Amino acid sequence: MIIFENFTKAIPVTPEQLKLSELGVQFTVDNTGRCWYDIVNELNKENKDDYKVLIGKDRRVVSWSKDASSIFPVDQSVVVTSKLPAGLANNNGMWKFDASAKAFVPDSSAEENSAIRWKAAELAAVSIEIDTLKDAVEVDEATESEIERLAALKKYRIELNRYDTSGGGTGKRPVKP
Repeated sequence: MIIFENFTKAIPVTPEQLKLSELGVQFTVDNTGRCWYDIVNELNKENKDDYKVLIGKDRRVVSWSKDASSIFPVDQSVVVTSKLPAGLANNNGMWKFDASAKAFVPDSSAEENSAIRWKAAELAAVSIEIDTLKDAVEVDEATESEIERLAALKKYRIELNRYDTSGGGTGKRPVKP
């Protein structure tokens, strides 16, 4: 596994780079000062069958390709590896690179944030409905079906509060009555 860290935009310096920049070509260098285009040439010769994985600043997998020239890292890193873990090919931003372990690991934070947002929205909506039904009960205007609905919604709200969103909320979501 080869890791090229923290590519940033670079100012062209060689005569060839200056000519290319006039045509709109941009340059990036990694944290050691190596130009991405020089690295691409090296990778296409020595690592042409390996995967080049583009990693964002948050360490999430952005994209991957076997062709180094098809990616362009700006404010990103590149990991070169002979194998992708099962499931990474269908990435969807759900994998991270653990630099200390030099491994790709599943990342459930996006799913977890989605589960948290869903739970908060459900709690807000059910609380409004419960408050309205409580008002009807308090002024002795509730029908029998409203009283039953109030009890069911209170139970649902309890289930929502207990619903664990960690890991993306993989457990069975409560069903609104």
